[in-house]
Amino acid sequence: MANISRKSSANTSSAIARTRSEENEMGSIQISEDVVAAVVRKYTLSVPGVARMVGQSIVGGLANIIGKKVSDRAIRVDVDSDHVNVTVSIIVKFGEHVPTVATNVQNVCRKYVEQLTGQKVGRVNVVVQNLEVEEEDGELPDLDDDTDDDLAVTGE
Repeated sequence: MANISRKSSANTSSAIARTRSEENEMGSIQISEDVVAAVVRKYTLSVPGVARMVGQSIVGGLANIIGKKVSDRAIRVDVDSDHVNVTVSIIVKFGEHVPTVATNVQNVCRKYVEQLTGQKVGRVNVVVQNLEVEEEDGELPDLDDDTDDDLAVTGE
């Protein structure tokens, strides 16, 4: 049977980590929402077309690499009695099909949260906050050669 509890985190004085606790014959197993968020972050960033998480900058990325936790506005985990719900906010690369990228994020988050934590995922909500243009040569990606003719402006 699973219980939901609030526990004070030893690492931060004011943070409250919600956990899902399961009892077995050997004792209890508690999985913090921070664990779910870490899984969501890792696999969301592996989805083709995801540029980055909302609020993630170069400094934030470096802090994650060296192990310092930066406040995470991009991922919200809600723990219920029988499942977890996840909301993830992302920036998509310009030129990518946004609904496909978002659906892929939903699929990968559900798959790996369930596989790695054993927790059933109720909902994965994806918020696409913005598009990011890669500035290699300053040009926008050519999406379709035929659309340029349709968008031509005539000076009549």
